[in-house]
Amino acid sequence: MRQSGARALDAAQKTRADSMHDIRAIRENPDAFDRDLQRRGLAPLSAELIALDEARKGTRKIYLPDDEDFREVPVYDRYRLDPDVSIAGPAVVEERESTVVLGHEGRAEIDAARNLIWRWLD
Repeated sequence: MRQSGARALDAAQKTRADSMHDIRAIRENPDAFDRDLQRRGLAPLSAELIALDEARKGTRKIYLPDDEDFREVPVYDRYRLDPDVSIAGPAVVEERESTVVLGHEGRAEIDAARNLIWRWLD
């Protein structure tokens, strides 16, 4: 994933997690959203955000040790995540065989072979 794109996606995800950013505005006018990002020196992301939103199953409360409390976080369907997608924590990624819980410091990336790779955030 492009580095500037990953940072913008992280920021957009954090905005969605904190304020439940309305993806409808991006769906209704993806070109305007991408132009706004480009004016800020960032790569277009509307297609990635829409795909990520489609993989989102809902939210769930999980305990986050850093917060010393439970927090509502997005839950993603592992099988609907496309290659080159990057999810910044906190979040949950579910599949039949396992569940990945990402804390504040984690990022899940899906590579070209559809492997889920957990990384520390930069």
